[in-house]
Amino acid sequence: MTLPPPPPVAVVEPERPPRPAVVTTAGFLLYLLAALQVIGLLVSIPTYQAMGDVFPEVYKGTPMEDSAGAIMGVAIGFGALIVVIFAAGFITLGILDLKGKQPARIITWVMAGLLLCCAGAGAATGGSGMSFSGQSTSNGVDPEELQRRLEAATPGWVQPVSISLSALQALIALAVVILLALPAANAYFRKPAPNAGWAPPYPTYPTT
Repeated sequence: MTLPPPPPVAVVEPERPPRPAVVTTAGFLLYLLAALQVIGLLVSIPTYQAMGDVFPEVYKGTPMEDSAGAIMGVAIGFGALIVVIFAAGFITLGILDLKGKQPARIITWVMAGLLLCCAGAGAATGGSGMSFSGQSTSNGVDPEELQRRLEAATPGWVQPVSISLSALQALIALAVVILLALPAANAYFRKPAPNAGWAPPYPTYPTT
């Protein structure tokens, strides 16, 4: 007698292990990094205003007189766009990391590493302000004079706050990289293997 094929075996998706504290901390630190990005952009507004006041005066009567304002606007807009992209990226990565998505963990290492380098360099060089000192004279504009006038037009609190924000972001980015690399996080980001569930017993028939 030919027996019927056995019934299909149910596949049970195993539950992911509880989220470790190191992953939770890293996720919320990413949210904090996004907030600090926005705060840094707001702190830079007085610098942008100073540039808007100084550049037209400094470049007046030079070959760059007509295009200096447009170039400055594009540079400011590009910088603001980068900040928005990083802030949105950190929020998205924070959500995905808290859910245990391995690709998000890898991208987080990359973005946090980039921020660590950029923010560390910003803190070491005096914050997010632009520096023209040491450059050669171009289009009839003395860079030393341009730098002096920008510093005079920028409120004194901007540079120390920018330096503090850059240093804080560098430390947080380093902490995120370390937390997500700890052994406690590995099991949470490892995709569980499916387990074979219960299936009805294979039917038997009496022999003749």
